[in-house]
Amino acid sequence: INYEEYLAAHEDIQSNKTFTSYFKTLVGASATNVYVQCDKEVSNYFTGVESDNFVNERHTGSIVFEKDPLYVAVGSKATNPVVVNSGAPVTYSIQNTAIATINATTGQVIGVSKGETIVTATIPQYKAYTAATATFTVKVAELLPEWSFEWDGLLTPVVNVGSTVTRNTATATVSTGTSSYNPEVTYTSSDTSVATVDADGVVTGVNPGTVIITAHSEIDEYEEGGHVYSAMSENIRYTIEVVAPGVSAPVAGTEYVNVPFYDGKMPWFTKTHDDTVEGHEGFDAWNFRTDDVRYGMQASAWDYSLNRSRNSHAWLISPVIDLRAAVNPVLEFNHTANYWTDGYSVGETVYVPYISQANNNLDDAKARVMEDALVHISFDGGSTWSSGTILSASEYPSGYNWVSVNVAHPLKTLLQGKTQEQLKNVRIAFEYKSNPETVPANLAEYRPWAGTWQIKSFKIVEVAE
Repeated sequence: INYEEYLAAHEDIQSNKTFTSYFKTLVGASATNVYVQCDKEVSNYFTGVESDNFVNERHTGSIVFEKDPLYVAVGSKATNPVVVNSGAPVTYSIQNTAIATINATTGQVIGVSKGETIVTATIPQYKAYTAATATFTVKVAELLPEWSFEWDGLLTPVVNVGSTVTRNTATATVSTGTSSYNPEVTYTSSDTSVATVDADGVVTGVNPGTVIITAHSEIDEYEEGGHVYSAMSENIRYTIEVVAPGVSAPVAGTEYVNVPFYDGKMPWFTKTHDDTVEGHEGFDAWNFRTDDVRYGMQASAWDYSLNRSRNSHAWLISPVIDLRAAVNPVLEFNHTANYWTDGYSVGETVYVPYISQANNNLDDAKARVMEDALVHISFDGGSTWSSGTILSASEYPSGYNWVSVNVAHPLKTLLQGKTQEQLKNVRIAFEYKSNPETVPANLAEYRPWAGTWQIKSFKIVEVAE
């Protein structure tokens, strides 16, 4: 917000000396891009101002850790995955450094001696968000068993009232030496008036609403081969929405699935890559950006270890989505596509894109995105997929810059004529292809750069007709 330009355009407040003085003191008359934070009385003067940098309302900052407690062995390292809603940097401290130490910036914990201690994480006030603090317990053991606890396959995020979901189960596995076993898993529902869950993880819809299902597993400390292994305990969760049966029209705004992706997590989704088809061997392209997860789920066949583009054929696949209750469902997501352009070689292995209009390079970029970045729909749980992308050209980014496109693609036409069995087994998939490793003789036609495709804010939502 430019101070002088804003006052010139708002004659009604130029005479308010208290406001103009307060504003000028905050931002300075020469400022052009600033964050303005002020009380409600002052903020009323900014009604209608369109600026990402203007804070009209303060939100509560939050820090959410994935694990509590976090287990680590003496001499080993561990990091607790964290989600910060404001994007502010996290600062870490630890209560007892005789038990464990922590990197104040990265949050990496190193076990020092057997025992437990508390980690405190803080974030400052940032943009529209308040400062926040959170804690978790660190338990340090002499030895940790090999432990895994995760959901079995793809989860179903929607269930009809009166229907059940049997596939949302979890398995814990403990391995020591050459043996392994599966400890008991228990399940709980955050609101049994919305959905219940039995001892086997079977969820039954009771009333419309949203509920969190938690799976819990634990083991006691035990001795084997003369070594004492630590106790372990973990909870994993997912959210399931209960909707009216297919005979009832859903309320506008009903979300059949919602995965933001910009928090570094991909609940319910799975990713695969083809390592058998000639020309697309082996490179797993779908991952989160390690430097900033807010870019969303990203497909890129750039191999940092080899410093070159790679062949890839990789899929990002949604869970099974029940659309029997849907009337006018719309597929919404934001995506960005860059580097789908011609290039030239440097040496034998490094290739750089031409970000220019030479030889219609940029005109061809979108066509290449539509060939190599495809959105599919399946009505049989993923056994077969639609041929080609279901998106139109206007729903695709340019292919040569970081300008994103918000997609709101109606699914109603695609759902027409489908059976109830098909409508309850819908999946959406993002297919990414890259084939730069076979160099044609004519380098002027060479497409060496592995395109980058970023997806975030994925949802299917009911929209009023």
